[in-house]
Amino acid sequence: MRVQGPNIIMAILTISFLGCDGISPAEEAGEISAVIDGADHPDDLGFEINPLEMGAVGGQRREMGDDIYQGCSGTLAGDRLVVTAAHCVVSNREEWMGGAEAVPVNLALWELGTGDDMENPDCRFHAQAIHIHPEIAASGADLAHDIALVELSSSVIETCPSTIPLPLNTDPVEDDMVGELFLQGGFGSLDGTYDFSLLRQWSLIEFAGYSDTILAMGNAQEGFPTFGDSGSGTLRRFEDGSLRNMGIASRSGAGDTMVFTRMDANADFIDSVATLDLICGPVGELGKCVDEYHVTCDADGFRTTDCTQEDCPLECPCECDVSLECDGEDCACDPECASTDDPTDGGPDDGQSETSGGGGDCSAPGDTGARASSSLISLAASSI
Repeated sequence: MRVQGPNIIMAILTISFLGCDGISPAEEAGEISAVIDGADHPDDLGFEINPLEMGAVGGQRREMGDDIYQGCSGTLAGDRLVVTAAHCVVSNREEWMGGAEAVPVNLALWELGTGDDMENPDCRFHAQAIHIHPEIAASGADLAHDIALVELSSSVIETCPSTIPLPLNTDPVEDDMVGELFLQGGFGSLDGTYDFSLLRQWSLIEFAGYSDTILAMGNAQEGFPTFGDSGSGTLRRFEDGSLRNMGIASRSGAGDTMVFTRMDANADFIDSVATLDLICGPVGELGKCVDEYHVTCDADGFRTTDCTQEDCPLECPCECDVSLECDGEDCACDPECASTDDPTDGGPDDGQSETSGGGGDCSAPGDTGARASSSLISLAASSI
């Protein structure tokens, strides 16, 4: 059994949130004509995404006895970092919309689940800090920066091997991207009501245009975000193979469009929070193996290479999860695990322990030092 978000009606200008608790009278009257539900799997939409990348799309949830509260969606952006919509982590919504300073939700009540089903998530993560973009607090009507970053209390890489975070796009949006179909996944309603879905749904939405701070996404009749999809990302595959989060679902727009907060327009805010340690955690540029994938990370985020389809980097001697020397080890780039028949070149046949000389540790030096952040809003105890 689950508990849906509270149905609080707000009419602030023409803004309509897709989060937990705010719709406009026009929407309540049934003036949304979007196709809501999409597909159970991106393959059904013809969009290539590997299982590790797919695991980054999660849902905010809370267990209350035997019930599950299903809230906004969110996307893992780093080893201990989640990106979502700012309005999804504000507890004093009505006052905030009236111009008051945002008060973040109680950290003890915030949880992100990953996997297809929020009733039985693959992994669960809790917050240790919430960062809300400082400019959004100036006026409830100005949602040009509807973005928040949530620091997690545990490492995704160490505790959830089925998931790899998705990098945030910080490159400028280009005109020739307009008209493309981007992937969106979340746990929003399947019928345009506040009966949010416990099962993740995927859709293809059209990049219809952009302004200085937002992306306008149109309905391509392949599913469309709705209530509960706030905080979910819109994902584009780049020519270098990377899958990047272009923007965060914020609210409904003019006509049959959805407003997403541009990642590249908020690069300064992201940089003020996202240290290398929060992004990469234990994974460095040399990377590690996860099943048949080679996973690397740098300041721009994670990247996965399917070693069955592409050649893994030459400096990483281990074939991902297929060589006997590395079976069961996360040692993609550890010389002690080199895939070789020569017992004299530092491979495992040289008689040395596989853990000697840092065996199994593929990480480059981690955090470059915490960056000063003026964007951390004081964490006052509150309830969702």
